[in-house]
Amino acid sequence: MRPAPSGPIARAAARPLISAIIAYALFLTIGLLVSRRLPVDFDRAARALEGHGNLIAWILTWSLYAYWLLPVCVALVIAAIIFQAWRARIVVTIVTMLVSWGASDLFQRTFMRARPLAWVVKHETAPSYPSTHATLAIAFYGFWFYLILRSELSRPLRTWLSAALAALIVGIYWARLALGAHYPSDLAGGFLLGFAAINVAIAICLVLRVELFPGFLGE
Repeated sequence: MRPAPSGPIARAAARPLISAIIAYALFLTIGLLVSRRLPVDFDRAARALEGHGNLIAWILTWSLYAYWLLPVCVALVIAAIIFQAWRARIVVTIVTMLVSWGASDLFQRTFMRARPLAWVVKHETAPSYPSTHATLAIAFYGFWFYLILRSELSRPLRTWLSAALAALIVGIYWARLALGAHYPSDLAGGFLLGFAAINVAIAICLVLRVELFPGFLGE
């Protein structure tokens, strides 16, 4: 951590903060709409995906359960101890994931949207909006996608790792629809909440002058 932010850094922090506010406002708007009315055509159209590729969809769903994320986070903490240059990135992404997880659970209990009735494999009873899987897919895997693209790793490695993370995120979104666990609007809400969390984290890092990758602070 470095001294108080200079003018350019403070102005730079305003951009992700504004993005977060816009995303959060859209998230709340969708939540208020879907929690007060029956699913619209946009939501019902996703039923065509239900029941296809159940095994793959279930494996992708596992990638954001606690018993998968816990060893992933332990491995990241070990990496943070060994590789000092990646320490800030690892701490920030884990904290962002945990905060996003708590926020998603809180908003699910606030909006209390019922789950789709045509579930596959597992009947999940928690409220539907927002999708916690969709939120964490962006707040955690999406954050790593961004950080790896901006990292000092070689271009081929950045390309392959970011492509793998992008595919994983898309796969998770598809899986939640294929298993009948969520409506598309739940996924949209999760995307917006996760996107807002990333931008708040970036703004905080800029203000506190925590360098997430070379050139992040414009120095």
